[in-house]
Amino acid sequence: MTRAGAIERYNPVAAAILGPDLVGQRLVDLLPAGVEASAEPLEGSETELVYLSDRREGEALRRERDEWRGALEDALYGYDVVDAEGFFTYANRAYLAMWGYERLEEVLGSSPAEHCADPETPGRLIAAVEREGQTTQEFQGRRKDGSTFDVLMAVQRSQDDRGRPIYRGTSLDVTELNRLRNELHHHQKLEALGGFAANVAHDFNNLLVPILGYAELLQLRQTTRIQREGLAQIEQAARSARDLTQQLLSATRKQVLSKRPVELRGAVREAAALVQRFLRANVRLELREAEGATCRVLVDPAQLQQVLLNLVNNAQDAMPKGGELHLEVGERSGAGLAGGRLAPGRYGEIVVRDTGHGMSPPVLEQIFDPFFTTKGARGTGLGLASARGVVRQHEGEVVVESELGAGTTFRIYLPATERVVPSAPAASPRPPSGVAAHVLVADDDEAVRRFTLAALRSGGHRPYGAASAASALELLQGLETPPALLLTDVVLTDTNGQSLAEAVRTACPSIRVLYMSGYGQESLAPQGLLAPEIDYLAKPFTCSELLRRVERAIAGSA
Repeated sequence: MTRAGAIERYNPVAAAILGPDLVGQRLVDLLPAGVEASAEPLEGSETELVYLSDRREGEALRRERDEWRGALEDALYGYDVVDAEGFFTYANRAYLAMWGYERLEEVLGSSPAEHCADPETPGRLIAAVEREGQTTQEFQGRRKDGSTFDVLMAVQRSQDDRGRPIYRGTSLDVTELNRLRNELHHHQKLEALGGFAANVAHDFNNLLVPILGYAELLQLRQTTRIQREGLAQIEQAARSARDLTQQLLSATRKQVLSKRPVELRGAVREAAALVQRFLRANVRLELREAEGATCRVLVDPAQLQQVLLNLVNNAQDAMPKGGELHLEVGERSGAGLAGGRLAPGRYGEIVVRDTGHGMSPPVLEQIFDPFFTTKGARGTGLGLASARGVVRQHEGEVVVESELGAGTTFRIYLPATERVVPSAPAASPRPPSGVAAHVLVADDDEAVRRFTLAALRSGGHRPYGAASAASALELLQGLETPPALLLTDVVLTDTNGQSLAEAVRTACPSIRVLYMSGYGQESLAPQGLLAPEIDYLAKPFTCSELLRRVERAIAGSA
């Protein structure tokens, strides 16, 4: 109660609103914002009965509600509310953007089934919520324009202001996350396959050395025509097996590359001339060269030819009744090439376009997977996988565009280089053939070692064989004539080829070294054996290849 505006008496509620010790204080000076006072005079008295109304709690609740609503509107995740009848009553800006809507009015009153690729999805979500109180599931959403995307949504049951059940959902577009996850999974599979392929290739290449080598050696001896034909078939089969091993290493990016700067137009012209010989008469090849400056790229020319052969072979198979095959070469620059998978910069571009039957989306998704083929027993499933593997080893990319009945287009992007294309070296005399030399051979595979010794003897050399580094060093100590060449495997049972070479050079400083291995790039690169100054012979090799490389190594021309 107040008299003349001053407080005379008050109850505990007034004290809670205005504070303690109120007697004698002016009410108007104590009223905080949000508190209203209404006075009622007491009959026959100057005293007034004052009623206080505190609206601050309601305003606080309203502010809090507005803050939460603002936070929901600004959230990066989608948020929506669906009533018990199954219709939207709210959706925030992120939800609208995710589903391709511009205004909330487009969504209010509609059914969540319209936003799902499978109309049964909302029913499954609600059923799970009724059983468990909440659920988190991934499904395919359908945007306003009909396109689909991957959605991760959490749904929980709640109540509105009147106690009626409602369902609140929070959602994220996980399309890109799933793509990255699939790429990682694919990369992990390739890495596992690559490790397996490298080990298989090593063992397989060691097996092929004596098969390929002895077949050639026996053909040099006096044999009948039937025997020579049989040996030629053995040699051809071994060469095919070697090529298949290389394809497997290419598919997993483990083979050894010999990169050098080349003029891309010239390289493609040479490849086109080679490709022409493999085409059927009803397939017409056309080479188109874009106008502009010459583009140089750093590549292994032999591997580039193999990539184009693989792509052309697939194009020809896609045109059983004939058609047109276009090879185009040019230059592209900028960002966003190959779907953004390449760093911004200049790239040489090779386009292989056919007029074949094209591919369906499911096939298109798998064509680069190792061992995937649509050719049945005729295909290995390594052609396109190895093509992409080689291009990616060159820090490039291959992309494909295709539709059923509309042909297929492959685009190869290779980083441009400023390095100058070396001029053709002047002809130099070959080292004299048949000059006998002492050669120390170290290889822990007995079959490889025995063939290598036999091949060197056939070339007039005097070889000494060892199964390990320790036995090679022991053998070296007993030789009267120091060997001119150490021919060693990269990986030995007790050490590696480089360690053996260092130990041998201690006793024979002028000895030359020729490394050999059936392993791919992954095993050679850490040891520095891919450097240009290193003389390296890949397994499997023929007798003539071995003798030629031995002569070059002894003469000092790598």
